[in-house]
Amino acid sequence: MNTAQPPRQRGLIHDALIAIACVALVLVIVGLLAYQLGRSRGLREAAAAAQARENTVAQAHQRALDAANERERSSEDSARRQVASVENKLVKERDHAKSNQSRFAAAVRTGDVRLSVPTLRDGAHCGADASPNTAPAAGDRAQARARLAPQAGLDLVAIADDGDDAIGQLNACIGAYEAVRDRFNLLPQEAPQGR
Repeated sequence: MNTAQPPRQRGLIHDALIAIACVALVLVIVGLLAYQLGRSRGLREAAAAAQARENTVAQAHQRALDAANERERSSEDSARRQVASVENKLVKERDHAKSNQSRFAAAVRTGDVRLSVPTLRDGAHCGADASPNTAPAAGDRAQARARLAPQAGLDLVAIADDGDDAIGQLNACIGAYEAVRDRFNLLPQEAPQGR
């Protein structure tokens, strides 16, 4: 028996093996391409899902930030209104005081109101040796008094009026500070302990 194959048969087997190898190679290449396409598609989908989650979280954070900012703007507006109310009250009180001061000054200038100060009687001393019993009774018309010139009296009254105005401004400032402090729950500075 002849074990040698005829050359033609060997060529067919060789061609068949090459064809099988080529088909196997093409299948491996197609498989690798399919794997890479599937892998890249999966990565794109995972990236898109991660981006969607990130966008959702970012939107939730932005909504929370917007709500917090709106609350703060509302608190600021409320505090501004309270401070404006304090300022308006101060302006009204100052206008009223100025009106009263103008009427009083006009009455002093026309002589309808006379300004005077108490004086010591002849022989009386100022200070520690004045007896508490020497003070005149309220409404005592016999008490010695010195009448002031209208402008001098108005100048003295203006000093008191300026003091009242300064006190009113200070009280308004304190009121505005307390309104803002209460609105924003600010605590006053605590004194250092143990000094």
